[in-house]
Amino acid sequence: MFFLTLTGVLLSCQNHSKRTETVEDDTLTVASLISSLVEDNFHSFAGIIPAADGQGIRYNLQINDMNDSYTLQTTYLGADNGNDRTFVTHGTRKIIQGTKSDPDAIVYQLIPNDGDTPINLVIRNDSTLRFLTDSLEDIRSEHNYDLTVVYPEE
Repeated sequence: MFFLTLTGVLLSCQNHSKRTETVEDDTLTVASLISSLVEDNFHSFAGIIPAADGQGIRYNLQINDMNDSYTLQTTYLGADNGNDRTFVTHGTRKIIQGTKSDPDAIVYQLIPNDGDTPINLVIRNDSTLRFLTDSLEDIRSEHNYDLTVVYPEE
């Protein structure tokens, strides 16, 4: 009888430890899911576009989908006696449908909080935004006017 009771206790403890491991694994999975959902609310894009009188302009854009806000870091490469000059702008992202050449295109219009001129970026694909003119037309140039997605480091 003692042997059966001891066996029952041992089996019960083994099952309990397995349940604990499963709960911990489930907890980690839920935590990972919540973390990925939070991360997915922010999208970052970067690129260097040509400058009329300099080495180029580096754009680093972070969009917050939760509240349609953005932060844009604009760096004029070599603009200040050979040194880079950086500006940071915050504002609101507005989503517009249609450009002059594509009525179905989706455009992000970045409206700066400081009242400066909005910036228009058309979604080219799932990893690329392209600058447009103020009148929502394609920029006709042989140069690159794209910002590409920046994936978070793991």
